[in-house]
Amino acid sequence: MSRDIRVVTTTLVVKIVHVCLAALLVYCAVIQLNDPDPYFWALMYAVCAAVPLMNLFARNYLAVCWLAMLLCSVGIGVSSGGMIEYLQNAGEEPLMQPMSDEKYYIEEAREMLGALVSLLIVLGYFVIKRSRRTATQN
Repeated sequence: MSRDIRVVTTTLVVKIVHVCLAALLVYCAVIQLNDPDPYFWALMYAVCAAVPLMNLFARNYLAVCWLAMLLCSVGIGVSSGGMIEYLQNAGEEPLMQPMSDEKYYIEEAREMLGALVSLLIVLGYFVIKRSRRTATQN
């Protein structure tokens, strides 16, 4: 395989990854609209989805990264109590079950996991952007 073909293939794969991550986060935002507390969570996922999209279109997304990391951190903090309670009952309660008013901590545990995954995605983009910025300055 020639070098040009490898570069084009690599670029295409990277763009597909950006689109898939953005689509996953948009899907999560849409799913949250059915939640009892949709506004914060849908906003968090939507802002996180903007990061791979902005990277795809070569936009400066560091400010959006900071906002997304802040929202994810708030989400993790808000739902951490439910995660702790879930972990105390993890042997008895599966994470995948219908929502219940008696077991709201299960919903909070799922929300925390979603915020954590979103934070990891955004952190990945943040690290990449910072390392590229540092490389161009040297």
